[in-house]
Order: sequence, then C-alpha cells, then structure tokens
Amino acid sequence: MIGRCYVLSQDLNIRDELDGGDWKFCEGRTQGHKRFGYCQQGIAAGFTPDDHYIVFGAPGTYNWKGNVRTDQLNNSFDDRVIYDDGPYEAGDERKQEAELVPVPANSYLGFSVDSGKGLTRQNELSVVSGAPRANHTGAVVILRKEGVNRLAPEHILWGEELGSSYGYAVATVDLNSDGWMDLIVGAPYFFDRKEEIGGAVYVYINQAGRWNRVQHLRLNGTKDSLFGLAVANIGDINQDGFGDIAVGAPYDGEGKVYIYHGNNFGLNVIPAQIIDGETVGVTKFGYSIAGGLDIDDNFYPDLVVGSLSDSAVLFRACPVINVTKQVYIHPQQIDLEFENCRHVPGTCIDVRACFLYRSKPESYNPRIVLGFTIEADSIESDAQRRRPQRVSFLRKESSYPEAQYTGEVVLRRQTESNCINVTMKLQDNIRDKLRPIPVTLTYVIKEVRRKKKQAERQLAHLMPVLNARISNTFREEVNFLREGCGPDKICQSNLQMTYSFGSKNDTDSFKPMPFNEQGRQVFSLINQKDIALRIIATNLPSDPKNPKKDGDDAHAAVLIANFPDTLSYSGFRSTQ
Repeated sequence: MIGRCYVLSQDLNIRDELDGGDWKFCEGRTQGHKRFGYCQQGIAAGFTPDDHYIVFGAPGTYNWKGNVRTDQLNNSFDDRVIYDDGPYEAGDERKQEAELVPVPANSYLGFSVDSGKGLTRQNELSVVSGAPRANHTGAVVILRKEGVNRLAPEHILWGEELGSSYGYAVATVDLNSDGWMDLIVGAPYFFDRKEEIGGAVYVYINQAGRWNRVQHLRLNGTKDSLFGLAVANIGDINQDGFGDIAVGAPYDGEGKVYIYHGNNFGLNVIPAQIIDGETVGVTKFGYSIAGGLDIDDNFYPDLVVGSLSDSAVLFRACPVINVTKQVYIHPQQIDLEFENCRHVPGTCIDVRACFLYRSKPESYNPRIVLGFTIEADSIESDAQRRRPQRVSFLRKESSYPEAQYTGEVVLRRQTESNCINVTMKLQDNIRDKLRPIPVTLTYVIKEVRRKKKQAERQLAHLMPVLNARISNTFREEVNFLREGCGPDKICQSNLQMTYSFGSKNDTDSFKPMPFNEQGRQVFSLINQKDIALRIIATNLPSDPKNPKKDGDDAHAAVLIANFPDTLSYSGFRSTQ
C-alpha cells in the first residue's frame, strides 16, 4: 500500500543507474494510517521542466492528508558544489510533521502533480498539486522550496462545488506566451443538472504571480462525460508561439480528447480539434493524456492518449504550413463598352494569384503542390428563376463548369513565390448589370515531396496541413461601371412614393375621393363603378444644396401592389 515509482530508460527498461533508491521513500518509515502505512506513492508523478527533479504524489500519507515530494533525478548540482538540494516534502522530509501539510485530513494532496517556473516568481520553480477531496470541494496548492527539506504552500485555490473533485488533474502551461505559467485544473465530477454539465476544467491566466487577482475561466463538458478527468500541457502543437492543452472526457461516447489552442488573450475556448475514441476503436478513450514530446523529430510535439481498454494511442503532430496569397483582379470595374480581351473580341477579367509558404523550422523545405480552384459568378438559384451565367474561363478543360477553373501551383521551398494567371470572358449581351460578379479562390495541399530520402527504421513523414487559423479562401467582387451613379460609381437613390384614391371620368382626369374627419379617404358605393389608385414616385436629391449626396439613378426599381379579393384589377396607366 505504500507504493513506489520507477524511472524507465528510452527503451522502456528498468536500469540501476536510473533508480535513485528513494523512489520508495515511504518504505522504512512509521507505518499506520496516520503516518506512512498507506502512502500510495506513485498515484501521480512527473519531472520538472529542466529534468533536474522528479516529483512524487503520495495522497495516502498522514491520514490521507497527502504529501508531495521532490527528489533529484540526477546529480548535476553536485558539479556546481550545491549539496543541500532536498529531498523536499510538504510535511518536511526531516521533520515529517503532518501539521505542515496545508490541507485537512482526507484531502488526498498529491493526487495530481505538475511543476513549472514562473508561477509565483520569474525563474523560480513551483510545484502544483491537487487535493480533490479537500473540504469536500477540492483544492489546488502551489508550493515552493523552503530551507533544505520543505515544500511550503504559497497559494491555495479552492473548488466551487461539493463533490466536484476539483484538483483531480492539474497542468501548468504558458497559454498567452507572456513568460508566466498559467494553471489548468480538472474537476471531472462537476455537475449541473439544468445545464447538463458533466465535468469542468478551470483555466487560470497568471497575473504576474499575483494569484489573488486571478479570475478563472471554466470549460464545461457534456452530461456524464467526466470532462477534465485528464488535463495536459501538450506543448505548442501548431507552432504559433502559444502553449496548447488537451482535456480528456473518457465517458463522452467512447471517449474524447479536446484540444485547445492558446492565444494572446489566454485560451481559445472553442476546441481546435476533438479526437473521438471511436475513430481508433478504443473505449474509455482520454482517461490519461501525455504530450509535449517530439517522438518523430519533426519539431512538432506529439500526443499520447490512454484508455481503460488496454490501449494507448500515439498521435503525431503534422507540420503546419502558413500560405500567403496575393490576388490581383483587373479591371476592378467592368466597362462593357470597352473591349480589352487580348486574343478574342469582348470584355475580359484577368486574375493573378501569387503564393508562398512558411513553416517551422526554417530548414523544413519540401516541394509543395497546391491545388487551386477559381470560381466566378457561381450559378445561383432563387425561388423565381435560375440566373444565367455571365462569365466563362478561357483555356480551361472542358470537363469543368464554364465558371470554374482548376489548376496546380508548385512551391519549391519556403518564401519562394510562384504565380498563376487566369482570364475569364464576359458573355455577350449581358442584361444583369446590377449584381457584381463574385470571384472566389480556394486552395488545398495536393502533394508534398521531400528532397532527402527517409531511413528504413524512421517513422513515415507526415503530410503537412494548412494553418486552420488562416483562411484558404479569397473572395472579391467585380462591379459593373454604372451610369448616373456619381463619381464614386455607387448608386445612392432617394426613392419617395405618395399615393391617393380617387375616380376617373370620361376625360380620364383623376378626381380624389373625399376625406372624413379622421383624414381618411372614403369610398362611395353610389354611382361609382371604378376606384383609381394614383401613385407618384420621385427620385430627387434629399438636400438641394448637396445634390451629390443621393438621388442617383435607381436601377431596376420595382413597384409591387397587392389588392383584396373583393376588388378586380382593371388596368395600369403611366404618364411616362
């Protein structure tokens, strides 16, 4: 029941030189449940970022108050004449006093552990440990080295709901790249019946070490999912300069892992990826997570996900490609009276698109083939009619639609630009000159070739992916040159309408109907067979002193009149 830990070599073997002897520190100490008889060392363990210390959790120590211990993983400090360097314990390694542990009995301090520099002070190591049963809500304790043998508490964060197991999992990560480590805390049994929440993760963005000023952000899981049972710092998986995290929800279906990206403000609360255990045939997927190590040496950290189905799955991170595109369209406004096509009569639109890519590291220079598609004036349908196509591409394959051009562009290395030119021609006798012609460019990675051959025992190279934060679609509209719309070519009309009811005599003159006391026109059913409706529409400047403000031509203006069934429509007459 006291437990012990092992440090394995790269080939997953136990070697004597890696066994510090104290990886079973509860052995030989006073037994019994109030001391070290149920130590349970190894429930949680980890390495400090510099691999100098190994951190152990022992939640069964001191009547299940718990304990946290750090030990030197190697003797690197001995070379620098630093001898008094631990071991350190929350109960003091020499005194072994339960009163020094900063949580009550049955708290399970040490159930989860992590560490990092820049939690409370820059360049100073802190240890973080969860106590998921502390005061029945759970707690997280931030500790620092004090003296030569003690881990002293600096700050305690408390859970907000009874039985939520706040502190079941913890992770430190610099989400916003400000040099201060932020804190992630899992509370997998957080529950809200009305909102159907089943598990939560608390995100604390460090305020320069002043934890009393920090406000938490809570991510919620789905009902009964145990969202937050595992949380992990997975490194910067997309190499954008911000740390990323993964959250396990092993009872969300077959189990899921949610990946969140850090950003300037802290965390993007919309998951960048959701990995489903069903896709890899694993149940209770996401029970444990480990990340931050680059397994295949492609400079992108990889991810390992554990489960309760005797399986662990390695997910390798793909290189991320940042494509820069510049698109030029000429002309920006279409003059149908000016024929500008070079090889055929008519009016043409030229599109020039230039591409280059960047990635990390700078030495990564594969030959990338982008497949692109340009669409112009894509066919739209509405409830009344199918609009005819107004443009067609020149020099295109006949298998594609007239308004679509598909091709490839080769980018031989990073920052090396390559351009394509495409020409489209307007159809003759275009009637629809009001709607602009939309031009859309989309691209995908079609093929990748590396210059160096791969070693036989090396893991297969992964296909790079486009940066999901950069849109791979470009859209712009080309307008027709319109007359009567002022120098800005934007029609700002000022349509005004007045109406009145009346009757018409034999001379076709209009006689308005009389008004009642309320100012409404009155229909007379005596000696009146017809009712006339006179509508006067104007389009004059609203401000005579500023005639350029509005009053431009109103193209394709439409008047719609609806009549009740009790009246029969007779006819329409215009004074124009």
